[in-house]
Amino acid sequence: PRIEFFSPHYLTQTAVAPPTVSAVSGELGSSSAVAASVTWHYNSTYNISALWNSTSSSPVAVEVSLVRTGLRTHSLGFGQRLVWLETDGVYPDVADASGAGTTFRVKSPPSPEIAPPGWYLLFVVTDGVPSVGVWVSVDSA
Repeated sequence: PRIEFFSPHYLTQTAVAPPTVSAVSGELGSSSAVAASVTWHYNSTYNISALWNSTSSSPVAVEVSLVRTGLRTHSLGFGQRLVWLETDGVYPDVADASGAGTTFRVKSPPSPEIAPPGWYLLFVVTDGVPSVGVWVSVDSA
């Protein structure tokens, strides 16, 4: 039998550490610890605090995505989505001794046609390496 094994480059390179999301702002603009969930509304701007260790000496391009898990029935998968969010720019490497990281702004999806209401995993991606996902509820109310 033939066996295939997928191993992303960042799992085998010890110098590349995934970004760490420390806080995500949500409804009413309050900051939420990562262990708790937050609610986002369409076409709004929110803050994300994260820490990463870049392998390059140039500024880091930060990408943020929302991934909706699929709905499964009778071996068919429906509803899975990947939505890349607009961020407010490129950031210097923030791996510092204070561990404070940086806070940047992202714009939530513009409408339910792009991202239907529901639960999504939010990922911060730097140098092609994703963070651990953080649950975010996207709601129209």
